[in-house]
Amino acid sequence: MRAIDFRQMVGTKVDDAAILSGLENVLGLHWKSKARILAAYKSYKRRRGSTALTALNLSPSLAEQLSDLYSGKAAKHGLSWIKVIASTADFGYCPMCGSETHKTVEHLLPRKPWAEFSIFSLNLIPSCGNCNSKRGNHANSPTVKHRLLHPYFDSSILSKRLHITKISGPYAAPKYEPAVVSGLAPRTRAKVLNHIRKNIDLIVYQQYCTNRWSEMQMEAKAAGDEAALKKRIDFNATTAPQISGPNSWRTAFFSGLASDPSIVSWLFANRHAF
Repeated sequence: MRAIDFRQMVGTKVDDAAILSGLENVLGLHWKSKARILAAYKSYKRRRGSTALTALNLSPSLAEQLSDLYSGKAAKHGLSWIKVIASTADFGYCPMCGSETHKTVEHLLPRKPWAEFSIFSLNLIPSCGNCNSKRGNHANSPTVKHRLLHPYFDSSILSKRLHITKISGPYAAPKYEPAVVSGLAPRTRAKVLNHIRKNIDLIVYQQYCTNRWSEMQMEAKAAGDEAALKKRIDFNATTAPQISGPNSWRTAFFSGLASDPSIVSWLFANRHAF
């Protein structure tokens, strides 16, 4: 989960209106249809990707053409920048779920029913395959109470620490849960909780945290005393936001670990069993 500057990511400004104009002949697009689509996109930007936007219900043939143009990402149609979004490695972790990868492109408002936003830049964001699959089309459907946090529009929220890993025993085989941090305003908390539930693949999250836990077991085994182990964990918790941002899984895990001294004590007391 993180905010993204679109222009910084692709290295140039994308003129969505000009691209659509250049595709008029390809799409057989009537000027009235073009005007409707651009007006809808203007509303999308003004309303910050709200799921309350009414879909235009484009004809099946036009919807399919737009979807095909997105899939093709052809330079001749002015869409090569979509490939840049898919391949960018600048962010360190997935802007949608916080995992340490991103390799696909996601439509914030899905192509069904919002086919009109299929190739518009501010509706396309980098994402990891796991959370992309988990969301499907239901996470931002027209009926949801809260839309997902938008990496381009929700920087004021996403720049804050939003979640922490809750680690529960027995610590010989702990469980890990992504939990919303305390202190958020009720409405923001509801948005963050909704975002976490719809984006984080809990099986992948467990695997990630299990790997980090194994690393800390090795740290405990090598530590001279409990204070040294605590210092190492505190170091990881402090540096994680600098390495991967405030809402990466790494930050959440080490913040959760550092927040509970009893876990550190258990790790050190049981170091010879690892």
